Amino acid sequence: PLVPGAFVCNVGDLCERWTNGVFKSTVHRVVTAGGPQAQERYSCAFFWEPNFDTQVAPLPQCVSEPDRPAKYPPVMYGDYIMGKYAKTQSGFVVKDAPSTTTA
Repeated sequence: PLVPGAFVCNVGDLCERWTNGVFKSTVHRVVTAGGPQAQERYSCAFFWEPNFDTQVAPLPQCVSEPDRPAKYPPVMYGDYIMGKYAKTQSGFVVKDAPSTTTA
């Protein structure tokens, strides 16, 4: 619902994982009402991502046993993002990607 004067911040999948679901990832779409009643809308996108060899896991501050167990297993960012691209981009193939597996 429209909340006059509200500030909306959409977060991505990694922020949801890091916060153990405290902040929910959303589908990123911009839809305006259009027509003569439409009001101006301002949008500022900012994207960031960790290094490929960064382990992404729920932050300790967002996990407590038994009330709030970790919802997401640790993942290496490079493996995660390449898998996501492969699922969402038709024909995407990882070629000669550096290994993100730790010894």
